[in-house]
Amino acid sequence: MTDKQHGPSVDSQLLCRATADDGAARRPAEREIEHLNRVLLSIRNVNRLITSEEEPRRLITSICELLIEQRGYLGAMIVMSDEAGKIGIYSSAGMGEKFMPLAESLDKGELPPCCAGAKASEGIYYVRLSSPRLKQNAGAARESGYYMDYPAGRCAPCPMVSFCAGNKTMCLSLVYHGKVTGYLAVSVDFTHAIGKEEQELFLDVAGDAAVALHSLAQAETVRRSEEKRAAVEAQLRQAQKMEAVGLLAGGVAHDFNNILSGIMCYAEFIAKDPGPGDWRLTDAKEILAAADRAASLTRQLLAFSRRQILSPRVMDINGLLGAMTRMLKRIIGENLKLAVKFHPEPCLANVDSGQIEQVIINLALNARDAMPGGGTITLETEIIRPPEEFFAARPDLTMGPLVCLRVADTGCGMNEEVKSRLFEPFFTTKEQGKGTGLGLSMVFGIVKQSRGEIEVESAPGKGAAFLVYLPFAKTPVQDATKDKDTAAPVKGHETLLFVEDEDSLRRLGGRVLRAGGYTVLVAANGQEALKLMEEHGKPVDLLMTDVVMPGMSGRELARELARRKMIGRTLYMSGYAGDAIIKHGVLERGISFIYKPFTVDAVLLKLREVLDGPADRAKA
Repeated sequence: MTDKQHGPSVDSQLLCRATADDGAARRPAEREIEHLNRVLLSIRNVNRLITSEEEPRRLITSICELLIEQRGYLGAMIVMSDEAGKIGIYSSAGMGEKFMPLAESLDKGELPPCCAGAKASEGIYYVRLSSPRLKQNAGAARESGYYMDYPAGRCAPCPMVSFCAGNKTMCLSLVYHGKVTGYLAVSVDFTHAIGKEEQELFLDVAGDAAVALHSLAQAETVRRSEEKRAAVEAQLRQAQKMEAVGLLAGGVAHDFNNILSGIMCYAEFIAKDPGPGDWRLTDAKEILAAADRAASLTRQLLAFSRRQILSPRVMDINGLLGAMTRMLKRIIGENLKLAVKFHPEPCLANVDSGQIEQVIINLALNARDAMPGGGTITLETEIIRPPEEFFAARPDLTMGPLVCLRVADTGCGMNEEVKSRLFEPFFTTKEQGKGTGLGLSMVFGIVKQSRGEIEVESAPGKGAAFLVYLPFAKTPVQDATKDKDTAAPVKGHETLLFVEDEDSLRRLGGRVLRAGGYTVLVAANGQEALKLMEEHGKPVDLLMTDVVMPGMSGRELARELARRKMIGRTLYMSGYAGDAIIKHGVLERGISFIYKPFTVDAVLLKLREVLDGPADRAKA
């Protein structure tokens, strides 16, 4: 009988057994090699990704996905942080919905224990919740270059405990130039032995990721700086444009006010001395009414150009708004709802109450016109304490608490083009004849002259909200002074020097003052006035002069005559107030001033007020 007939020989059996044993011995090594190849492939793909991805969040998400894509790891997580340790963006892969509780912790600024351990350690931080076998090999593990931890109590609060149970976790700080910028953590099957080669590969991918993320962060910082610079430049261009338009508007208003002064005074002469059945009386009244409407437009131009005189006092915006509520309901109409929300504390601001009333009225009217089909207007007050970045973007605001007045509507909203031109004089989206385009321009000027800011938030179809920011005043509310009773002008007897560069107004002024009982010296400019006073040889009771004149200004003339002791008091007049007599919209203390255009009665009453009042309130 042959060996085949009797079955395998002893040598054959030994050979088969040896071969089987050898295969069994090779399988773990083959699995290890296969795992390392997958990890190496992931690292290569990560490096390829780093060179192409420019958005940090997408990059860390893709890195996590690549680390598990070839089934090299069970789960991966990257958490970014700044130099102060504040958690930034983060992402994960392979963990599914189990990551959500950890995401909530990260949003609260809480690092998981593995990341906290990596932060306090050098090299790879290795975690296994419980393994007696690994405990026995802890020393060898440390010698391999990573730290083994078994803090069951420490990891218990972590939302990822159930996911990590039975697995191994490697966590490493992402370090760039000695600064921790984030953390990379991966979960590995507990049967897999992590050797020195894999640790080096893990360190490589972490190092490459740290460099790439730092570069992207730097690029993002540069991008934001450029965007901020572009925004500041745009704000500057807008401010310069508005300033230029404001100067033009102020000059136009000045010239118009000079013209209107003549129209109003001559019409008043006719109205004051009509003959029996004189039809000119009706015409004069129509002229005065038209001139008054024109004067209202020039006042709005002056408000935009910030050339009007304010009378500020500390007041509670809540109280002002509350007192206006009934009137606002009347002017917006019955088809609109008015909602008013007051801040619980007094919203104190140092403002001209009449001007702020105009701001509120114009914003309410603008909201009304945006909702022809009905809707809601909301007026809201609030005291806010913005961060420094807020004031950096709004350099005209004084740093500190602010009163915010918000006027919002549920109307049609507006696009970016309309928003960019919203405060320009005469710009309007209304039909011809239904608006002057000066309402919001006036609002802009009043707010800026009150040392505030106004902004608008709007989008097509989403309504609009105007936000007025005013510096919060810490001083108590001041009582408003009562208006003086208007009386008929009293005849004068004093000697006056009247200086006006406009020929028609100079003739008109002389006539009005002489009709009021005064002795009048008339000059066309500063040099002529000085020469006239030398010839006159003695002081006059009052100098009435235009502020803005070619050559010597009214302020310079008054100071020179005061130095020579040739005038007792001074009354300034102008179509708009220049910086010569106002500071931030407020008259210098002791200055007397009358706005053009004025009526005959108005100027005669003002003269008596100045001549009969304290001398220190009519200084040069």
